[in-house]
Amino acid sequence: MKRFRPSENLDHTLDASKELTNRPLASRKGSGVFLYTFFSFACAVVFLLLLEGLASYAYVIRHLFTHRPRLGGVYTQFDAELGWVTIPNLYLENLFGPEISFRSNSQGFRNDEYFSPEIPRDKFRIVCSGDSFTMGFGVSNDQTFCQLLARMDHRIQAVNMGVVAYGIDQAYLLYRREDSKLNLNLHILAFINEDFNRMASTSFAGYKKPVLAVENNALTVKNVPVPRNNTVAPLDGVDRPPKLGELRTIKFLRHIFHASPASRGREDLTKEEKALPVALKVFQTLRDMHTQENQMFVAVYLPTFDDCLGEAENDVQLRQVLDAETRKMGLWYWDLTGDCQQLPSVTVQHMFFGPNQIAAWHLTAEGNRVIAELLYRRMSETPAITTGLESAAAGRTAKARRINTNPVNP
Repeated sequence: MKRFRPSENLDHTLDASKELTNRPLASRKGSGVFLYTFFSFACAVVFLLLLEGLASYAYVIRHLFTHRPRLGGVYTQFDAELGWVTIPNLYLENLFGPEISFRSNSQGFRNDEYFSPEIPRDKFRIVCSGDSFTMGFGVSNDQTFCQLLARMDHRIQAVNMGVVAYGIDQAYLLYRREDSKLNLNLHILAFINEDFNRMASTSFAGYKKPVLAVENNALTVKNVPVPRNNTVAPLDGVDRPPKLGELRTIKFLRHIFHASPASRGREDLTKEEKALPVALKVFQTLRDMHTQENQMFVAVYLPTFDDCLGEAENDVQLRQVLDAETRKMGLWYWDLTGDCQQLPSVTVQHMFFGPNQIAAWHLTAEGNRVIAELLYRRMSETPAITTGLESAAAGRTAKARRINTNPVNP
């Protein structure tokens, strides 16, 4: 048996050491520089990842302690059919800032005047339905895009039925309730991407609301009468304090452990996909109803700040589906996003309130002006609408239907 000889192992080790020592100095320096560069780059990546994670936590904590309550509850009241409505005959001076006040008429619309059931002979009456973007969260009555349409053309009479935090479902139900009391020429139902998410829930920010469903090819209303709220959560428009579930750590863990691979990454689309068929049925129902009454209807997609910058990928998919489906149904559908994306970035910045302002991400006075101009341009390019405006200028009104003073049960 061969014995182990320490001298042989020592000789091998010395030979290896000698070989390493005899390597060119430049080669050894190159290896050291590469290792140092790689290590520095790895440390920088880890630092940035840690910084991004800490920023996410800091963002949530900051908003939990500094977020100011929104003002929706100041001018809304409980409604058993709709969840909440604007308080009638209300005037709140300087609500959104100096000389930026809020006023509602006796009908609960954000207007200074009362509207008679019949259309004045020299007017083309437009009803604007929608959420806080339509209502004009952050601006005065005369600065909303709905009212600006009337200021741009003296033939137009504009009725603002927008209500803070409404989804497409509530905007539809409010219009149906008021429809029998008010004649019109054109109905504009304006909405943003968030309105689809609101449709899929029986509450918003803690406030209970009705929901719509399609059954037997017809719209049905559920969760009515709406339960009274047992919460003091502020009723707002779009921006709300971030929840713990929005932390990237929790989102990552949810992505890993929740749902199958085929459904991962689709959580943000679930509510929109659920609400989309209902929304399309709302548009179709309104179109058919208005056609029978010799009236016009258009669904309008209002771009948000992210839409104007082209950064909302999920919204692009939603808008594409809306465009395709409304074309199949023969509906009037105006998506103003493309127009907004063609504007200079400076103009887009001025169109929306900043994140630290009370009306965060809503349309500013400038934003409402831009939207009004875009809408008026679309109206001017639509022969049926221009004909109606010409009739108003001549003192003629479209064929009026009989006005029923009893509310319609949606």
